[in-house]
Amino acid sequence: MRQMTKIILAQGGHGKTQFGIQTQHLLDLIPNISLLICAGAAGGIARFINIGDIVVATSTVEHD
Repeated sequence: MRQMTKIILAQGGHGKTQFGIQTQHLLDLIPNISLLICAGAAGGIARFINIGDIVVATSTVEHD
């Protein structure tokens, strides 16, 4: 049996608050979402990270 995967791409906005609002809006519109991935851009995190590198977090820290 072949399973069909549906992918939806949505712009989250600038900043974590706007991203959170847009995420909630998406969840309200499509309540049966089984996986949601939030991706964004950040400033220099370490000298060995280059422009275009993909960084995957294993944990997060709230700074404010």
